Amino acid sequence: MHSVFWTLAKSHHRMPPGQRRGNALPWENEDTADIVPQTPDAGATDYSYNAFIQESTLDEIAFIGGADPLELRRRLMSPYPTAIKLIDRIELMSDWKASLPEGKARGFAFAFSSGTWIAQVVQIGRTAGGLQVEKVFCVADAGFVRDERMLGAEVVASIRSGLTAAIGTDAGPQDPPIDVELLHNSTNIGGTGKLAAPLVASALANAVFALTGKRVRSVPLGDEVVFA
Repeated sequence: MHSVFWTLAKSHHRMPPGQRRGNALPWENEDTADIVPQTPDAGATDYSYNAFIQESTLDEIAFIGGADPLELRRRLMSPYPTAIKLIDRIELMSDWKASLPEGKARGFAFAFSSGTWIAQVVQIGRTAGGLQVEKVFCVADAGFVRDERMLGAEVVASIRSGLTAAIGTDAGPQDPPIDVELLHNSTNIGGTGKLAAPLVASALANAVFALTGKRVRSVPLGDEVVFA
């Protein structure tokens, strides 16, 4: 399982230093300069494609291997203290280990996007009209942040934008509560902008699988799943 994931992940890493795009994970020590050349102003589109493939695949690997997806990620990222602190926080924030009532489920996704560590949990529930996004939890670590209120507002806005893109315009509007927390453990100054948007589709797709057993492999999810 471990070797399969790293083989998949390394395929996103084969670019010259300073020209990395997409949702690549940092293979080297996070304190080295190697992770600094991430392009902080890169558009969210490339990240979204890579994040959806990477995080959906990792969730599937966890399921096949009988592992909790968050615990699998914690094991894989054990060499990176900043990532572990982020994962620990999203676990507590979302109450990940707590059992949910019948008809509800959560999905997890994680990334190193635009030089910023970020994790999300999306909680959904089944209603008479279809699936409903009930809540979104997000933790981000961009290192030093001059204006936390602005970054927090950007994260919320990008999650709402990501939800619309992930679900599709034909589905009903989704306006769930969004909890955002910013950490400051990273020694790298990460990018901002729409950094939270790329994870929404994969976290939502993983939640859909957890609730329905249906693995959605394309976006928008609304083409295959009915949302209220």
